[in-house]
Amino acid sequence: MQNNFAVILRLNLKYTLTGLNGTIRSLAELDNGYLASGSDDFTLRIWDLKNQVVKYSFDFKNGQTSDSIRTLLNLGNNYLASGSNDGFIRVWSFNDKPELISTFNSTNNGHTEAVLQLILFKNFMISCSGDQTIKVWNITDIRNIHLVHTFIGHSRPVSSIVQLSNDQIASSSYDRSIKIWDMNTLNLNYTFNSTNGGHTNSILYLVKSGNFLISSSVKIDDRPGDIKVFDWTKQKMIYTFDTRNGGHEGFIFALESLENTDYVASGSYDGLIKIWDIKNGKLKCTFTEHKGSVWSFIYLGNDLLVSGAGDEMGTFGEVNLWNVKNESLVYSFDKQNGGHSKRIYSFLRLKNGDLASGSVDQTIKIWNTKN
Repeated sequence: MQNNFAVILRLNLKYTLTGLNGTIRSLAELDNGYLASGSDDFTLRIWDLKNQVVKYSFDFKNGQTSDSIRTLLNLGNNYLASGSNDGFIRVWSFNDKPELISTFNSTNNGHTEAVLQLILFKNFMISCSGDQTIKVWNITDIRNIHLVHTFIGHSRPVSSIVQLSNDQIASSSYDRSIKIWDMNTLNLNYTFNSTNGGHTNSILYLVKSGNFLISSSVKIDDRPGDIKVFDWTKQKMIYTFDTRNGGHEGFIFALESLENTDYVASGSYDGLIKIWDIKNGKLKCTFTEHKGSVWSFIYLGNDLLVSGAGDEMGTFGEVNLWNVKNESLVYSFDKQNGGHSKRIYSFLRLKNGDLASGSVDQTIKIWNTKN
């Protein structure tokens, strides 16, 4: 769907949210306009953006063994799900008053290891985990959420899940495979692996563009990571992007499908952003202006891509705005001009068109993206 925001000419910093004590790993917006943030300080915060203050704060350290909040998901009607490194899924209500309404972990059919991603699929919430499983939760009655099915088939942590057409989902794993699952029959339909053109290294990221699945794998020893494009409807691998045709030399940290285009963006430890044409299997361009490794992306539409970068030592952070069509850098922000001082892990487009970014510097910045 084409976004309805006006053509963006620049980013302008509106304000910075402070008072956090850990890296911001995840962001989600509730229907009431509040912003939820999950971080490494064991805390879920709900922000009142109008007044730029924390509305609610939930610290899981009190008598509980919790860890970084890895993923947040707006379930609609001011309900929020959080997934964390301790394997917990928590479901919250933020209507009349904040309320924790459900908790799932190893004691009640939940995950036994870190929850790595949550997505919506019709009346279901789907979670994937380091415990090698994918779980399907019925959320029709939000106060009576229950487990419908557990997909078992991966032999290592499940890194990503995406929704496909025809009531199917795809999952990627550190076991080097991509699996296509049928949500009606609850069966495994197909597996891409090293025997049919798939990856030979662990897969970290999986995104979708039309009939194509695009995945990236890690670099191990002297084997560089690569990006592969699959036509999942034809059960066929069609392109591989690696060092032989302009691919990254370093670890690939970020992968983003540019909606309503034929392009996908990849970002790497090598500090480069590469824009790939997944229809013709060629490299469109390489952006070289970042001064540190590229960790995150968000595509704003209108050919404009935002990237977050920084060094692993935590001394530098950078948010860049790129025009993909013109193959050019539009604006760059670091601590010298109001940007983050350390690497950026998370982006979220808000309903009013603003952009939120979360960083290792323990701040959230809100950017105006309109003219």
